[in-house]
Amino acid sequence: MNHKDVFTLDVNSWMDFENLYDHIAKQKSGLTVEVGSWQGSSACYMALKLKEYNKLGINSPNLTKFYCIDTFSGIPNDTQPDQRVIAIDGIPIKEIFIKNAKTLGLSVFEHPLSRIRYIQDLADIFTEIQILHTDSITGLNLFDDKSVDFIFLDGEHNYATVVKEIELAKLKIKDDGWIGGHDWTDGGVQAAVRNTLGNVEEWISTRDNVTRASWLWRQNG
Repeated sequence: MNHKDVFTLDVNSWMDFENLYDHIAKQKSGLTVEVGSWQGSSACYMALKLKEYNKLGINSPNLTKFYCIDTFSGIPNDTQPDQRVIAIDGIPIKEIFIKNAKTLGLSVFEHPLSRIRYIQDLADIFTEIQILHTDSITGLNLFDDKSVDFIFLDGEHNYATVVKEIELAKLKIKDDGWIGGHDWTDGGVQAAVRNTLGNVEEWISTRDNVTRASWLWRQNG
């Protein structure tokens, strides 16, 4: 199976930024963090692309690490049908995430947050996807400052939360690191990004005749 098979797994996927993930995966990045992974479509896509480029020698498998931060409980007070269906079926979102990853042949490791001080304490563990089951702020704070190559924000979409995530992400990425995010057309997201980062690159994608946009910003870019 390959990255294209991701889209056959999750009928509720909002993954429409594969062009942005392709771009980042081609960089010689060592540490990538995704905030907000839901059922794993985007996470699996990125993990498979990183794996592909590792084999091609574009990235080093000894350096590339990919972490997913998520509460796996959805957005607070969200009433989207997708979330209600999952609750009714009684299938935890994290279980769906892990099942999807394993179906694609990806290894998954969940960090015991109460037992580690920093993510780097377990840097010798190599798996394609490493889960941090927590909120975005707690999860991002587990990384050392200036240690991350790319952080993608797709968790809560309210203005205050996105501002906090961006401000923290700026501390965590390297001097030439990247920050990106989904739902650029969301008013709260766009205002938070513009007020904290200024101008950013817009990444447009179209699927099923629906056009959506994500954003990307580079430190000292």
